[in-house]
Amino acid sequence: MAARVRLYGPVFPFLEAHGCTVITDPDANVHCTSPDGGMYVSFLPEAPAARHGDLWHIRTLNADGEPIWQQTFPDGIPPQAIAGFLAGLLATPTALCTHCS
Repeated sequence: MAARVRLYGPVFPFLEAHGCTVITDPDANVHCTSPDGGMYVSFLPEAPAARHGDLWHIRTLNADGEPIWQQTFPDGIPPQAIAGFLAGLLATPTALCTHCS
């Protein structure tokens, strides 16, 4: 587990500190949802998508849970950069969706 924490660094502790729910699935992938359900973040080192370079998935979701937009990041992006990206989104809630005011 310590090696995995090095891979995702401050990302999930940061999100948990902002009220997000974090779970690890049986395959050791990590999933997180914001308290309002409007943002989903995943770290998927064991998913097939990781073999194609998509390690991180960040999605904003509408009220029906459908993606509004998404961003993926490959392996090799420092987790501190991912945390910074997420900090910017959380600091500007209207950035999470196109219909928020």
